[in-house]
Amino acid sequence: MYLEYNTNRKNGVGMIITVNDRIIYIRVKAHPVNITYAQVYAPTTSADTEDFYRNLHLALNETLKKDVLILMGDRNSKMGKGDEPGTVGRYGLGSRNEAGERLLEFCEENALFTANTYFKQPRQRLYTCTWTSPVGQYKNQIDYILGRRRWRSAFQEVKTRLDGDCQSSQLQ
Repeated sequence: MYLEYNTNRKNGVGMIITVNDRIIYIRVKAHPVNITYAQVYAPTTSADTEDFYRNLHLALNETLKKDVLILMGDRNSKMGKGDEPGTVGRYGLGSRNEAGERLLEFCEENALFTANTYFKQPRQRLYTCTWTSPVGQYKNQIDYILGRRRWRSAFQEVKTRLDGDCQSSQLQ
């Protein structure tokens, strides 16, 4: 559900909507179009993901189709290398797993594309934006930025970053 302030007023307050403990989003009024940003944290591959995808689908239905949509987060899915026209670019890392198949299906159902697989990055850069096993033996790309296919040409460069976390005591 969107909560918006009266557009006739001079000042206003933004609000982030928490759908649940795995999905939040915010709609930013911009010109020429509005932008909806969503952040998600998908369950691990050993968990049931049906509720997560059902809730994510409901949240997407709340967004206006004409808005630019930027859907970011940890998907716990591996899309892998390989081109799926309109959905997955050819610059992914590794091989697709079952959770990646589910994410691909979700993207196709909702006319979304995995933006960070469309932009070539140095291989080392891909490894720094991934999950690494505790002993450092395995590396998986599981963080993706999705967008609406309608706005594909608006995405000029997309990168995920490992160093997005910071301690709140460091914020001024």
